[in-house]
Amino acid sequence: MKKNIITVIIPVYNSEKYLEKTIKSILEQTYNNYELILIDNGSTDNSAEICKKYQEKDKRVKFYIQSKKGVSNARNMGIEKATGEFICFVDSDDYIEKDLLENLSKYFGNDLVKYKLKIVDDKKNIKIDGPIFENLNGEEAFEKLCFKDIIMESPCIYMYNLKFLRKNKFKFLPNAYHEDFGLIPLIIITAKKVSSVDVYGYNYVQVDNSIVRNDDYEKTLKRAND
Repeated sequence: MKKNIITVIIPVYNSEKYLEKTIKSILEQTYNNYELILIDNGSTDNSAEICKKYQEKDKRVKFYIQSKKGVSNARNMGIEKATGEFICFVDSDDYIEKDLLENLSKYFGNDLVKYKLKIVDDKKNIKIDGPIFENLNGEEAFEKLCFKDIIMESPCIYMYNLKFLRKNKFKFLPNAYHEDFGLIPLIIITAKKVSSVDVYGYNYVQVDNSIVRNDDYEKTLKRAND
């Protein structure tokens, strides 16, 4: 059996409205040498049933359930379960372009590959620009991204070498908002070979009740403290 080269990890929580589009965007990739890991984080809607349906339909799909431990633990579980040589993260209300994995397959020699995103809502698509470079060391890459890329910290716009992540024991901090702010810069600066490519492959869907737009005072306070 041919080894999966890329593992796509989707943490899932109460996203039944968007989840099928997210999953289909992976299953319809032009590049086929991958696995998809779905991790349900205690959903109370039909998200788990949707995951099970696709697991039964496609052998590339693996489905796990954890008991409401948060997105950080879901991503960490995905890293533990992954069998690919590289991993990507996708949020369960977003979707990727059908040729993203194929475009990323050209950069398998890197520890880390950054690609671009579009912000998508009902009215517009906004492309988020950033620096383009290939084969820089971590410090060089960090300097370019830190000063010229406004979304450097998002974990969903990178392909990671799994052996590199595991060797350095990189984990997302549990029970924290903005958990990516502390980890992603550290991953970048530790990497020996980083590329930032001119590929708009990730579509970030604006959702009114997402974490970053929730107006609940206690959550806002915790976000600030974290």
